Amino acid sequence: MGLEMAMEMDEVARRWMYKTAKQQYWRVSAWYEFDDLIQDGYFWYYSRVKKYPHITEPRHMMRMFQIRYLQHIHELSNKKTKQSAEVHVELVGCTLVDQQPAPTALERAIADAPVHLRRVISTILDAPEQLRGYPKQNGVRETTNERFCRLAGVPTTNDVVKQLKDYLRGDVLPAV
Repeated sequence: MGLEMAMEMDEVARRWMYKTAKQQYWRVSAWYEFDDLIQDGYFWYYSRVKKYPHITEPRHMMRMFQIRYLQHIHELSNKKTKQSAEVHVELVGCTLVDQQPAPTALERAIADAPVHLRRVISTILDAPEQLRGYPKQNGVRETTNERFCRLAGVPTTNDVVKQLKDYLRGDVLPAV
């Protein structure tokens, strides 16, 4: 298979190129046309043929083409990702350090909560692994209220679950 014969892309390579372009197009579709991806496939096939005229085995040439074409698609995708990351860094770099974002409703609610409920809420948000499973105290499964009371550091006679629900609904809480 000399250079003259190899200048025509065989049907197997053409089908593989179209199939691969169709499968990988989603990675570059926002900024790259499908026809351009196909043109790139032809370009990379013929550049492999020209660069490696000593390769006479069709399977070897096909593999060289496959590797380079997939590499090209990866490069296109990574290039755009890198560019968008640089833009993001530039935009973040423009913000003033002294500016703090306005607290969300949840952050305000947590900050205004009574101390014992704040402990429970922060445990739920920051250490959810402490809430997994069913720990037993003296061989008896701990209830959710008992667990919340333990986390809040209040006696189990308090109904912390109800207090938490009432607080998050906006109801007035009795003092603990």
